[in-house]
Amino acid sequence: MSKTEGAPSEFTLHVDGHGAVVSVRGEVTERLFTTIIADLSAHPDFHLNLPSVWDMRDAVGFGEMSRAELSRLVMISRQARAGSTGYRVAMVAGKTLDYGVGRMLGGTVERGEVMEVGIFYDLDEAKGWAFGGGQASGAETDIA
Repeated sequence: MSKTEGAPSEFTLHVDGHGAVVSVRGEVTERLFTTIIADLSAHPDFHLNLPSVWDMRDAVGFGEMSRAELSRLVMISRQARAGSTGYRVAMVAGKTLDYGVGRMLGGTVERGEVMEVGIFYDLDEAKGWAFGGGQASGAETDIA
């Protein structure tokens, strides 16, 4: 488990041959996101096309992020994945507001990019989509 200094936030990161699962608890900040991306990128099993699932059900403040803040998060992810040929990012939302903001996040991904973003309420469905490559049933996805 990692913690960001000075912020009431924490995350767990699990990486295996299928992909990465990040579980976020507490306040979502750009600093926390940057720490998670750095830890993920430094993991020995990380590669540029590694799919990831972000479990945001216990996150606080994600639903209040502005479009500009979301764009910065996408930019940080793009920089960490420069050179990728394609990867999926699934986000699991716990509330309708967070789901809507997740859709906004997906909307910041431009057509033709190598990142696909899917927004889900169910963790198992998110993993199935991100790691299995199938189409999501009953969830919205933004495919870039």
